[in-house]
Amino acid sequence: QLSWSDEKFIRTGYHIYASSNGVNFNAPITVGPAVQSHTESGLPAGTQRYYKVTVIGSGGESKASRIYGAQVGGTPRVLIVDGNDRWQFLPTENPSCTNHGFAVITGQSISGPAFETAHHNAVIDGSVALTNYPAIVWLMGEESTVDETFSTTEQSIVTSYLNAGGNLFVSGAEVGWDLDRVSGPTTTDRNFYRTVLRAAYNSDDSATYAFAPTVN
Repeated sequence: QLSWSDEKFIRTGYHIYASSNGVNFNAPITVGPAVQSHTESGLPAGTQRYYKVTVIGSGGESKASRIYGAQVGGTPRVLIVDGNDRWQFLPTENPSCTNHGFAVITGQSISGPAFETAHHNAVIDGSVALTNYPAIVWLMGEESTVDETFSTTEQSIVTSYLNAGGNLFVSGAEVGWDLDRVSGPTTTDRNFYRTVLRAAYNSDDSATYAFAPTVN
């Protein structure tokens, strides 16, 4: 099931595009302006589907939304949380100001467990509960001080999730800078970064491009 926010657009309808690989999309399905969800049924277990949505209005068709995906059936389930809002406003790296498909790459990199995808605002407003998933992959991209990596609300949600035994993998280039640089972060930010995420800020550019797991 695919759900989306209306974002207060003036619209006459939506186009929904579906794909098996996140690159090549089928012809659009058109739905009315009051519709904000779509269900595709009858898919075999193990099938992966990726979707994007556009807004239809008197001026034509909008740019596409971010591409989100899910895998049918299977356990355990991994939730991919998209917290990368900054990408759309990086004119040097993204001159066309298009939405991204980074969650597609993440989903395709998960081998075995089923996965689903949600925007971080859906976690904040309670539409998606982290507690329904044994593992979370949280994507930050280059979210930093202006865009904010983990808000106070998100910190609280994540802390409760981990305290209940959940598993979290965070991917982001500026998380340490935002939450634990030498000056600027709040005590709450610092404590979250150090005691909840269990990380230590090194430098603004540590020149580290690979990692390996260690025993907890």
